[in-house]
Amino acid sequence: MTPFAPTSKSLLGALTVAALGLASGVQAADVSVYGILDLGLNYQRVDNGHETSNTFQMMSGQNAMSRFGFKGSEDLGNGLKLGFVLENGFDADNGQMKFNRLFSREAQVNLSGDFGQVKVGRLVSFLSGYNTTGLFGPKVSPFSTMWVGVPGHKSVMTGDFVPYDNMVVYHSPSIAGVKLHGAYSFGNDTTKATGLEEGSAEVDRLASLAMSVERGPVYFTLIWDKTFYGNEQNVGHFKDAEHVSAGGNVDFGFAKFFAAAQWFDGVRALGETELAGKDTLLANDAGVKSLDGMTGAGVNLGALIPVSGGRLKLNTGFMKAENADEADRDLKRWTVSAGYEYPLSKRTFVYTGLGYMNDSYGKAEDANRLGFASGMVHTF
Repeated sequence: MTPFAPTSKSLLGALTVAALGLASGVQAADVSVYGILDLGLNYQRVDNGHETSNTFQMMSGQNAMSRFGFKGSEDLGNGLKLGFVLENGFDADNGQMKFNRLFSREAQVNLSGDFGQVKVGRLVSFLSGYNTTGLFGPKVSPFSTMWVGVPGHKSVMTGDFVPYDNMVVYHSPSIAGVKLHGAYSFGNDTTKATGLEEGSAEVDRLASLAMSVERGPVYFTLIWDKTFYGNEQNVGHFKDAEHVSAGGNVDFGFAKFFAAAQWFDGVRALGETELAGKDTLLANDAGVKSLDGMTGAGVNLGALIPVSGGRLKLNTGFMKAENADEADRDLKRWTVSAGYEYPLSKRTFVYTGLGYMNDSYGKAEDANRLGFASGMVHTF
C-alpha cells in the first residue's frame, strides 16, 4: 500500500468529518430539506350524457402533491428575520417535474419583523391552501385537493388555486388572532416567454385582499381577488374575473366542521372541467369564447371525524353558474364525497376515498362522474 492510498477507515473518517462540517454549516444557516411522496391508484367512471368511459391508473399527488423543498432563515438582528422557500412539485409515478419548472410550487424570499411579513417571488394565491401563503384549502374543506375524482370545494368553486409569478405578498402582524393580507402579481408565466412588459396592461395581473381570524378552535377567512386580463394576451377583451370567497372551520374535539362559500363573475373556467364536453360552457354558437365568462356561486360543507385511530372525511357541495351569452349552457352541480386516512407512523399514512359529481345543463342531458382514490403519503 502506498503512503498516499487511504485505507477504508481513514476514508470513512474523512467522510464523517466532512458530513459533520456540512451539518454544522446547515444548522448555522438554519436550512432544512423537506418533502412529501404521495402515490396510489385511481379509478373514474364518467358519463357525459352520451357515452360512458372508465379509467384505472396509478397516480401521484392525489391526497397531497409529491414535492421536495428547501427552506431557511437568518436572524438579521433588530427584530428582523430573512427567510426563503424553494419548493419543487413532481409526479412520483414517472419522476417528471410539474409545470416544467424546477421550483414550480414556490420560489420566494421573505422579510419578517414587527411590521409583519413581506414575500416576493413565485407564490400561491390566497385561494390556495398550500405553502406559506394559502388561506383556503384544508382550512375550509376536508378534501382540499379533490383527491383526483373525489370532489372537494374546488369542484364547486372557481379561481386559480395555483402559484403566480412575480408576486408581492404582505401579511400583517396578528392582533387578537386577526391578520390582514394583500397580494399583487405583476404578470403570469407567459410574460417573459412572449416578451411582454411585466406589470403593464399587456399582461394578466392579479390583485387580492384578505382577512383571516384564528382564535382557539375557530378559523375564518374572507378573500377578494380580481384578475386583470392583459390587452395583448386577451385579444377578445374578456371581462376581468372576480371572486369573493369566505370559509373556515370549528374544531369541537370530537369532530371538526368546515364551511365555505364563493361568488364569482367573469371567470374563464369552472372549478373543474365540465363533464359534458370541454369548454362548451364558455362558447357561443359561433364557436367564439364568451367575452363575459361565467357568473355564479358555490357552497361547500364538510366534516373531519376521528374514527378508530384515523380520520373520517365527509363532504358535499353545490354550484350554480350562468353563461352570459347562452342560457342552455348554464350549469348546476352537486357533489358528495367520503374518505378515510389512517396513520402508520408519525410521517406515513394511507388513505382511501369515494366521490360522486353530477352536472345538469340548461338544455343538455345530465352528466356524472364516480371517482375512487387510494394510496399512501410519506413526509420527510
